[in-house]
Amino acid sequence: METPLKYLLLFTGFSACAQFDSGALAAFERFLAKDMRLTTETVGFVNALEYVMLPLASPLIPWFLRCCKVKTVLLVCLVGNMLGVLLLTFAPMLQEKDPKELQGLHMMVISRAVSGVCHAGIAVYGSVWVDLFAPKDSAASWLGAMQASSLVGLVIGYTVAGYWGDWVPVFLLNCLWFLATGVGIALTPAAFMSDSRGRSSSEPRLSMLVSTPGGSFVGDAPSGAGSPTSRDESRVSLRRSSVETEESVMLFASMALCVSSLFFVSGGLQFWAMPYMEQLRLREAMTCSVEEANGVHSLVVTLVGATTLTAPTFGVFVGSQLVDRVGGYKKAARSTAKLLAGGAGLAMLFGLVACFCPNFWLAVAAFWVFNMLGAALMPGAFGLMLGAVHGHRRPLASALAQLPINLLGMAGGAFVPGWIAGCEPPETSQPCNQGCDYAVGLRTLLFGPAFGIVLLGAALLMVEATQGSSGLVR
Repeated sequence: METPLKYLLLFTGFSACAQFDSGALAAFERFLAKDMRLTTETVGFVNALEYVMLPLASPLIPWFLRCCKVKTVLLVCLVGNMLGVLLLTFAPMLQEKDPKELQGLHMMVISRAVSGVCHAGIAVYGSVWVDLFAPKDSAASWLGAMQASSLVGLVIGYTVAGYWGDWVPVFLLNCLWFLATGVGIALTPAAFMSDSRGRSSSEPRLSMLVSTPGGSFVGDAPSGAGSPTSRDESRVSLRRSSVETEESVMLFASMALCVSSLFFVSGGLQFWAMPYMEQLRLREAMTCSVEEANGVHSLVVTLVGATTLTAPTFGVFVGSQLVDRVGGYKKAARSTAKLLAGGAGLAMLFGLVACFCPNFWLAVAAFWVFNMLGAALMPGAFGLMLGAVHGHRRPLASALAQLPINLLGMAGGAFVPGWIAGCEPPETSQPCNQGCDYAVGLRTLLFGPAFGIVLLGAALLMVEATQGSSGLVR
C-alpha cells in the first residue's frame, strides 16, 4: 500500500512546528535583554535547555511506543509541546509583574524543559516512520525532507518573530500550528501511523554496535567445537574480532564527537549570529539611534534567515556530491576523511574572517561560506560514523550519537557563546548595548572546526591502519 505524500507533509510539519519556538527565541534576543533584563548567559541557558532535555527523554520514547499506540504517543507529545509553548506566552507578563522574583525566567525554564521532553516524540519516531512507509525509490528523499524540516521550522520561527516582533502573538501562532497538526494526526488512519505487521526486536545492547567480517562479536563467535585446527582458527578469529571491535568503537566515538563539533557551530550560529551582526553593523554606522537600530534589525533578520536556509541546503548537496566523487564513504573511507579534514580547515579559515572582520558585508559573506562548509561536512561525517557500525545496528548507533550531538553540540553552541560574552542588560534605554561585545562569545565557535580537524586526523589514522585488512568501514 503506497503512502500518500500528504502524510509525509504532516510528519515534516510536526517536526518543523516543534522547532518554531527555538527559532523565535533566537530572534527575540534583544527583547530578552532589554525588556526581560536577562544576561546573555541566562539567555544561552534558556536556549540550550530544550536540547539538553531532548536526548535525555529520547530513550523513553521507544518504551512508550511499545506500551501504547503510536498515535497516542505522538498526540501526547504534541499536546505537551503546545503546553510548553503556551507557557512561554506568560513569561513577559510574570517578569513585568515582579522582576526581582524572576517568575518570568522560571516560567521560560519550565517551558523549555517541557518542550524538550515532548519534542523527543517526533524526533525519535519521525525517521522511523519514514523507514516504515517511504516508497523504496524515494526513501532517501523522504528522509532528507524529514531532516530538513527542523531547519525549516527554525527559519520560519526566526523570520516570523524577527519581523512581527510581538512576543505573545508569535507563540500563539505556534500553538495554532500545533493544534492544526494535532487534528491532522488524530484523523490519520492507523494503517499510516505504525507498522501493522508488528515488528519486534530484542533490547539492543551497546556491544551490538560493533561488527566484524564474520558477524557480531558478541554471541556470534565460533563455539570452539571441532578439530584442534578449527579451534586454533577460532581463537585467532576471536582475537582479530576483539581488535576490530575496539577499532570500531574508537572510530565511531571519534566521528560522533566530530559530528557534535559541527552541531556546536550550527547551534551557536542559530542563536548568536543575529546580535553579533546587528552590533557589527551599528558600530560600522557609528550610530545608536532607534530608527537606525530598527533598520539594521530588519536587514539582519533577512540576511540571517536567508543564510540559515540557503547555506546548509547548498552545503549538504555539495558535500554529498564531493563524497560520491571520491568514491563514497563506504569504499573510499580514507579519501573521505581527507576531504573532510580539508573542508574543516577551510571552515576554520572563513570562520576566522567572519568573527574578526570589521566589515559587515564581508562578515556576512564569510558567515554564509562558514555555514555552508559546516553543512557540507555532515554527509561524509555521518557516513563515516555509521560506517563503523554493522548495518542492522546503525539505528541504535544513530540514537546513541544523539547524546553528544545534542548535549555537546546544539546545547553547547547555544550556551557557551552567551556565557563567554557575559553581557549584562543595558543600563540605558538605547537600542544597542555598547558595553557588550558579542564577537568575544561568537569566536568560541571556532573551537568547533579546530576540534573537528583533530578528530578527523585521528579517524584518518584509524582508517589507514585498518583499511585493506579488516574492511572496517563499510
